[in-house]
Amino acid sequence: MFRVLKNRNFFIMLAVDGLLLCLSLFLAYYMRFDGKIPSTELFRFVAIVYWIVPLKLLFFLYFNLYKGMWRYTGIQDLKNLVKGCLVGSSLIVAILLLTVRFEGYPRSIFPLDLVFSFLLTGGARIGIRLFYGRKGGSDPEKKERAKHQKRVLIVGAGDAGEKALREMKDNPWLNYDLVGFVDDDSQKQGRGVHDVSILGVV
Repeated sequence: MFRVLKNRNFFIMLAVDGLLLCLSLFLAYYMRFDGKIPSTELFRFVAIVYWIVPLKLLFFLYFNLYKGMWRYTGIQDLKNLVKGCLVGSSLIVAILLLTVRFEGYPRSIFPLDLVFSFLLTGGARIGIRLFYGRKGGSDPEKKERAKHQKRVLIVGAGDAGEKALREMKDNPWLNYDLVGFVDDDSQKQGRGVHDVSILGVV
């Protein structure tokens, strides 16, 4: 954890998540009051957002959401994000229940906040991954690399083959021209992995 804290990117990711979590709580209030938040509710929003956001970030840190880079976000990262959102929101509800018994706080706010928290923070991670996955330089650079690409087939359309495919897509600088898959399972013929066809039998 201490190595993560020394990383400059950690503070950037933390700040982005903090802003998105503030926005998620505001959107929850906005949806709950049909776009017209009463001044008393805005006061309550300000009264809780200052401790809710740090609490959620603490659980994001606990579930290792800042250990890796967002450009490599995968299924496990999204699973950890679900855990962080669920545990954080559950603790927030428990604190409000034990302290003020939700007096003055509409209960629908917190399920909405949970959903928006996951959608916004998860969407940011997926968006960055897609951006870097499609980023391959300017058109002249792409054309130049295409001249030297190696045409390859992936043997095996199982988990290992899918992982190899993701590696090639996430790293365009590997400069491979993926033709397709071959597999020894005849039932897989004519199907595909993501958008790449299984062309034949080994």
